[in-house]
Amino acid sequence: METKRLLLLPLPLNAPQGLSSLYGIMYTECDEHFNPLGKSELLTLRSLDYCMPSPGYLYAQHIDPYTLDEGVSEEEFLNRIEHLFNEDTIIYTWSLGNLKILNQLCQRNLREDLLITRPRCIVDLNLCLKVHELFKEGDCSRSSNLERLGKKYKLSDDLNNQDILHKLMLLKTMAQYLNSVNPHLLAYMSRDLCLHKKEIEKALLENKYLFELNLHDECTEILKPLALEHNTLTALCFDGGQVLKKVYDLYDYTLLAPSGVLTLERQRLLNLDLLDAKSYLLNVPPQQPTVLHERRPRSFECFTKEERDFIRKLRTEGVHEAVFLEQSSAKFRKYLLLYYGANHQKLLSDLDLKSYYALCKQYLEKQLPRYFNELNTLYGMSADPNRGALLEKIRHYPLERSL
Repeated sequence: METKRLLLLPLPLNAPQGLSSLYGIMYTECDEHFNPLGKSELLTLRSLDYCMPSPGYLYAQHIDPYTLDEGVSEEEFLNRIEHLFNEDTIIYTWSLGNLKILNQLCQRNLREDLLITRPRCIVDLNLCLKVHELFKEGDCSRSSNLERLGKKYKLSDDLNNQDILHKLMLLKTMAQYLNSVNPHLLAYMSRDLCLHKKEIEKALLENKYLFELNLHDECTEILKPLALEHNTLTALCFDGGQVLKKVYDLYDYTLLAPSGVLTLERQRLLNLDLLDAKSYLLNVPPQQPTVLHERRPRSFECFTKEERDFIRKLRTEGVHEAVFLEQSSAKFRKYLLLYYGANHQKLLSDLDLKSYYALCKQYLEKQLPRYFNELNTLYGMSADPNRGALLEKIRHYPLERSL
């Protein structure tokens, strides 16, 4: 089947770490030259009763907090977008961490199968740009802000235009820019995930090494693969200072390229000696290096078999009434209560609805101090007179929000 390409921009309401949600996504299908093939689509979802948005994320994306209740439920949102995530599609996005918030949505809504594991490939154009910069200049931009990097490369001069469609078109222009200046890199990062996995399996078999760009810690890494299981790579990693044992999830769609990409010229540019790095990795002391980034728990791993079977039954047969599993753990009952409350409130009994609101109140009370601390920081940094009204809405929102 012909490959389908999507430009897709997630609109996060919180940082991907911790309890997170999305305002929505905007996307458009495009051809191999990243020209849109039709109209762009925006789908928004209703905010969770128990999750406060981040003031900084609202402000940066010009999102009016009083519009957060206008979208569809998380469950309906996932139903509407799942056709976009299939094995014939390559998705081009910006900063994969924001898109991975979908993992939380899936797990909150009875889905063991995470949407981001379905496409042929997901390409993080922010990572792609930084790899291009690294191999060209020996360093890469510290910023991951799409608008600022668009201005840096003269792809856009309108830093203040936060219209969502404008940002999606800037994503398109960035993809076209990378396709023009480094088509081989973009094609490599757009390869099928199964081909990437075979590449790593070959490195394991032939005792070869891998190269990784770690954006989180802003460093390059040389890896000696140790094992690959269930799309999870365990490897010894040399980051220029120490050897660590790390775990990499292939569904993070990172670089993990053969170390052969580090030509002598690139090694000089990066001030990196591949032979020295291999020597460090070959001469690791007998004691086990510290393991970083343990394998993330699989969906519903914390529940019993009976509880997981109950989730599968609900997912298969559909939800027609708010049923709870007898003799289940308190953790599982809370999971179901939050699920029903977010998607099927009308099915809850008066007593269960009261319990749901009490639970939401507990969650919100824990989040409010962070909300106001972030808001105070935002007031200290804000210098845009055109967004004073938005800032006031963000300030009043938690005071006027009601369950």
